[in-house]
Amino acid sequence: MQPAASLTLTLFALVLGAAGCGGDGAASGDQGTTTRRTSRADVPRTVTVLGAPQNDGPYTRTLALKLDFNGKDPIPFYVCAAWDKQRAPAGCKAAAGVKLPSGTVMRLEQKPAGPASTSPDSPGWGTVGTSDDPELEIPLSNLTTGNKLGKVTYRATVRNRESGDIVAVSAPFVLTWTKS
Repeated sequence: MQPAASLTLTLFALVLGAAGCGGDGAASGDQGTTTRRTSRADVPRTVTVLGAPQNDGPYTRTLALKLDFNGKDPIPFYVCAAWDKQRAPAGCKAAAGVKLPSGTVMRLEQKPAGPASTSPDSPGWGTVGTSDDPELEIPLSNLTTGNKLGKVTYRATVRNRESGDIVAVSAPFVLTWTKS
């Protein structure tokens, strides 16, 4: 992933001390997305979001973790998003040479927003990461989800950088925090 060091440091601060990231796990199954064309010349593309309990996968569309928080060590999990022609290949990585459309940014969002950054163009959602590249890998934890039992839904959007309009949105990835 290009400018990984800079992105990793920024995201590390954002997720309040979650552990490092990576990801070469396998993803399988149809990851369905909604795609909107920005012009007739654009080829329809998709964005996929997946999650895993460990930074090397396997990445899936749903995940359940036990919320056994001792007050010191966050409970990490990993989320990745990839922009591609059909669906993200194994490892949740965009194909070589693929780029986001000019003037767009990829945004990883969660609902409920919890302590994440909110934006008027995404009511009810909080942004936990962004990327100018066609893929995004991010370590998250129970601290970024609000440290509460229940479901947290993630989506990846590709948006017009200036207007915030959605160009494409992924099918959801759902994390469920259960009792220990």
